[in-house]
Amino acid sequence: MIAGLGIGGIAVALALQNVLGDLFGSLLIVLDKPFVIGDFIIIDDLLGTVERIGLKTTRVRSLFGEPVPECLF
Repeated sequence: MIAGLGIGGIAVALALQNVLGDLFGSLLIVLDKPFVIGDFIIIDDLLGTVERIGLKTTRVRSLFGEPVPECLF
């Protein structure tokens, strides 16, 4: 029974790993504020204006008005 609880605890920890990582990353962006809504940013070959900062994604709009795909910062 104790071994089963240990294995269950490991399974829960592994399942929560991505969620906690995303939460920690978003808290760092909110607290550190490397960029805010309205800032113009350049990341590799992507450039645009920050529209929204969420828990899992940041929405960036390019110079031509279309959303930049897959902004997972």
